[in-house]
Amino acid sequence: MAESYDPETGEPLDPAPSMGGLVQVAPAAIAPATMAPPSPTQVIQVMKERRALLRAAMSEILVEQTDPAKGGDYGKIPGCGDRPTLLLPGAQKLSSAFQFVPRYRIIIRVLGGDKREYDVKCLLYTLSGTLIAEGEGVCSSLETKYRYRPGPVELTDRPVPKEYWNLRKSEPKKAQDLLGGPGFVAKKDPNTGSWLVASKGETVENPDPADLWNTLKKMGCKRAFIAAVITATNASDVFTQDIEDNPDLYRRGVTYETTAEPASEQPEALAPAAGRKRAEKARPPEEPPPPTNAGADGAEGAESEPPRVGGTPPAGPPATEKQVGAIYSLMRALKVEVTNAEQLRLACRMLAPHDKPEEYSKGEANAAIQQLNAMLAEKAGPRQ
Repeated sequence: MAESYDPETGEPLDPAPSMGGLVQVAPAAIAPATMAPPSPTQVIQVMKERRALLRAAMSEILVEQTDPAKGGDYGKIPGCGDRPTLLLPGAQKLSSAFQFVPRYRIIIRVLGGDKREYDVKCLLYTLSGTLIAEGEGVCSSLETKYRYRPGPVELTDRPVPKEYWNLRKSEPKKAQDLLGGPGFVAKKDPNTGSWLVASKGETVENPDPADLWNTLKKMGCKRAFIAAVITATNASDVFTQDIEDNPDLYRRGVTYETTAEPASEQPEALAPAAGRKRAEKARPPEEPPPPTNAGADGAEGAESEPPRVGGTPPAGPPATEKQVGAIYSLMRALKVEVTNAEQLRLACRMLAPHDKPEEYSKGEANAAIQQLNAMLAEKAGPRQ
């Protein structure tokens, strides 16, 4: 069995390590029973039963959201298609109805300064310990809603048109046009109590991104959990998700193109992280930030230094020999051919902006070992 390594010292960990030095890894609450795999006929029967339970839940338990202020379990977002989006309360109710047990794996990436990215995987188990489905979700300080803050609002002398109040829920774009476009909002005059059109000031960078760490972590968990529930209940033809987080993005019909390299050029065990690393490189470079105190599991106290911009001097002390050795050992366990210079370069670049582990700083080696430990744990599956 491949070993895990302590990110700080590079020393091998015990077979049953504590959670202090590792990314949060889902334990199997109950050892799965040993049994023969179900036949196709049995699988089809289980799918029918789940579908019937989903229909029963929608008709008897879940509440459709008709007014965001009143809440609900699922609902259609105006202008975003006919398929309803599954909201967190609905996902929680479905998880309880199907008796799922969620577990989470969380990787925290330092993006510079106090900016963070929470990469979350939710694993749903049955009460007997069988893995049913997985879902992934990411939440980042660089998302527009978290990166910026609205500027000052200035009242105009124009009253809010009456039609605005009738259209703002059913046809939000038309309602916004009545105010004058995206740069205007409806605001109550504190002196007169009347509603006036107000102009929004330019957005400004959020000066305190660390205040959002807990919010980002919870949003990443929420997104991963809902994705896992939709997968486990075979409900992707019934529900979509996450539209409520940023409905304007979907109303505009924005699409994204991927720029993934050919899979054959990427080390197999580390390939899923490639697209994310390229996206990080595409961001404008920032000044090398000072060391922080956020560990892999979000708790303070474990040393972690942000990745530095390629070509800049080390932001901290170099990686220790034991850390470098641990990185090589973990890469070998993940089937990376470390003797192949190109494979080693690609693997290292997916973890930090360097071509080999010897070029990492101590903080970068710390983060690299945490990620490799998590990948190795994921590859091995839940502990028995």
